[in-house]
Amino acid sequence: ARHGLDPGRLLVVGPEAGAAAVRDAAALPWAMEECLAADACLAVLAWAGRVPALALRRLQLAALASRSLAV
Repeated sequence: ARHGLDPGRLLVVGPEAGAAAVRDAAALPWAMEECLAADACLAVLAWAGRVPALALRRLQLAALASRSLAV
């Protein structure tokens, strides 16, 4: 709410407690791609660490095809 974001409209996906669980390295890029494909998010943000080149390319294409900001 501090920066104009409604906390009730945020979905946090990650390995930390309190977030929707990400159980392996492939799950985070998959979740990001699904959010982008759904076109239901204004922005998709992730701190993913190491992501395979193929997954990054898929994310790039998904971001280009959606109306969402992907970071």
